[in-house]
Amino acid sequence: MKSYGWQTDIDAEQILDSLVRLNEVRAAEERRGFIKWLRPGYQIDKIGPLAHRGDRVQAILATKVRAKKTPFPAARLDQARVVLDLMASATAPLSAEEIAVTFTSSDETIVEVRDVLQSLVRLGQAESYDNGRSFFRAA
Repeated sequence: MKSYGWQTDIDAEQILDSLVRLNEVRAAEERRGFIKWLRPGYQIDKIGPLAHRGDRVQAILATKVRAKKTPFPAARLDQARVVLDLMASATAPLSAEEIAVTFTSSDETIVEVRDVLQSLVRLGQAESYDNGRSFFRAA
């Protein structure tokens, strides 16, 4: 009871109702591409930094096709444009890391991508539902 934050004096029917609500919330998160692992430390180490994204893990494991990478643009306006274009063509929210790896020098690019994403959120062009771990283009 304590693990779920429930009262200790609830009956079996209330427990069942609470579990059904919890399942509905989790199913909605998974439909949006956000997976909560039971053992994140172990699973993320085995699969990589995208382990919280079940749809991305499946895509990574299913294919090894790599597109030709281009440099991340230097101009801020061009940076915003390419990030918005990537989010618009994605079928699920993207993390800054997922965006950065599409460009050459992704290690240096990650900081710039994060800055662009924060700016796009402030401007209402992008949104995040998981505290800034992944982003999608605002409607």
